[in-house]
Formats: sequence, structure tokens, C-alpha cells
Amino acid sequence: MNVPFWIGDREFSQADLDLIRLTVRRFSRFSQEEITATLCENLPWKAPNGRLKMEACRKLLLRLEQDGLVTLPPLWRHKVRQGIHEERKGTAIQLELSASLRDVSPVVVEPVTTAQERQVWNATMAAYHPLGYRRPIGAHQRYFIRVHTNDGPQAVGLLLSLMEF
Repeated sequence: MNVPFWIGDREFSQADLDLIRLTVRRFSRFSQEEITATLCENLPWKAPNGRLKMEACRKLLLRLEQDGLVTLPPLWRHKVRQGIHEERKGTAIQLELSASLRDVSPVVVEPVTTAQERQVWNATMAAYHPLGYRRPIGAHQRYFIRVHTNDGPQAVGLLLSLMEF
């Protein structure tokens, strides 16, 4: 593919192409939809109304794959449906605590590492966030914010970190 090239009203440079190739390679375990959304966010590639240009990006990725410039992960049609259903399972935890900071030190931020923790995190976010919970798009990491009480570690907050390049 000759660089620079145009798709619609956007010109793509060699740096854009390098970012696309790096993103596809680095996040090869993500679904094609997640990779597409991540690219649209990081390029940035948006319509005038602010929406991501997902379809145009998806077509570009397929073209780059046909040209041998990237290798996309296989489609996850069935896995994504199961994953969305699984993420709605879990029981929310109570995040309220009345204590002095010195009584609950240290405060730690711990990554969510298991499927069970992810389900609890998702249910808790859905219960407490004013907008509810929707599955994040793009590269991200979930965290619990925990303190140490006399009863042991207790979650007092949640954190979602979106990863950028």
C-alpha cells in the first residue's frame, strides 16, 4: 500500500500505518471489534458527530490484511456473546466504609485478574455508577481500591484505566 493514502476525508501517513500495525500486533488477543475501536480512538478517526468511524476502519483493516500488512485475530462472534452474558453475572459488593484513613492504611490499588473478580467488578460498577455499566471498548484494565480493616482487606472503590499509545 502506497503511503500516504486517503480513505474518505482522512489522509493516512506512515506513522498512522505503523500505529495500526503495532496495535493489531500488540492486541492480537482482542476481538476485531475491540481492535477497531481502539484504533479509531487513538488515530483519532471520528465522524463530525463525534462517533467512531468503525465501519471505515474495519474495511481498512480487512484491506491491510488482504495486502499482507496485518494479521487480524479470528472473528469472535460466539465468544463475544458469551462474554457479554458472563459479565452480567456476579454480585455487587458494598463499597461504603466509615473510618479514618490512618485506621485503614494502607490503601492499595489491585488489578482484577480472574474471571470471578471481573464479574464482581462489573456487577459493582453497574450498581454504583450513575450511568450503570457497559463493557469498555479498547484496551483497558480494571482495578479494585482496597483498604485494610480489622476484618481484613475491604474494597472501597473501583477504577477503570483506558490504555493509550
